[in-house]
Amino acid sequence: MSIASVEEGIEEIRRGRMVILVDEDAPESDGFFCLAAEKIDAQSVNYMLHHGRGIIYVTLTDERIRELSIPMVPEENSRLGGLLCGASFSVSLEGVHGVSAEGRAHTIKAAIADETRHEDLVIPGHVQPLQARSGGVLARSGRTDASVDFARLAGCKPAGVICQILADDGSVALLPTLERLAQQEDLKIVSVASLIAYRLRNESLVRRVAEEEFPTIHGGMYRAIVYRNEVDGLEHMALVKGDIDRAEPVLVRVHSECLTGDVFGSERCDCGDQIRQSLRLIDERVFGMLI
Repeated sequence: MSIASVEEGIEEIRRGRMVILVDEDAPESDGFFCLAAEKIDAQSVNYMLHHGRGIIYVTLTDERIRELSIPMVPEENSRLGGLLCGASFSVSLEGVHGVSAEGRAHTIKAAIADETRHEDLVIPGHVQPLQARSGGVLARSGRTDASVDFARLAGCKPAGVICQILADDGSVALLPTLERLAQQEDLKIVSVASLIAYRLRNESLVRRVAEEEFPTIHGGMYRAIVYRNEVDGLEHMALVKGDIDRAEPVLVRVHSECLTGDVFGSERCDCGDQIRQSLRLIDERVFGMLI
């Protein structure tokens, strides 16, 4: 049984169906049931408990974790996060309906409801939240982040429910076992690796945030354009002179930041000299083209 496409996985999630989420198409890959949190109900919880046998997690964005003021487990006490690719654990939650399948579904829905506040939840409880990274699988390639990405791409709230799948003997189920389960239960298997490739192919991850012209003592007037990386929030600057004509070769320098060399003129490197020489060369090239 082949791994389904990301588009097929998104459609399954949109329809409120479960998928099996693996890291990649490899025999040693383990798997998690994955469902959009807003689609959860008692039947889905019971299905995960019966066929998955693992812990049921609700995956929330870091923003939602902060909104609900859910305490995080100290790093030194959450080493098991490595099993979920470094996912950050928080203190478990409880609603008002207890440990039953219906109660857990109610707690998960409460965790993503707009009107829910910290005081509406009981801590600790029987539902374990996991914190996804801002940027999703492009910031961390884990099932926690993938479940949130799939929910978002399916038009649902950015929150998922995942549960690791164990074999009949209690061992972790690997891809061959997962494929048999998927065929038996009419489920699709999707991979985190495919989701990463899908997002890189279909999403713009860099946004222009500012632009200004300013004079330099090394190369005359330049246009500074600032771009922000939406995954990690870092900003990068492009200095542009003249009009860029795609029909003609363009002189370009890619410069990595070097505070001591660029700003303070450190004698341990020539970074500052390189950037200043680049500004002069680009100015000369543009000036030469103009005349």
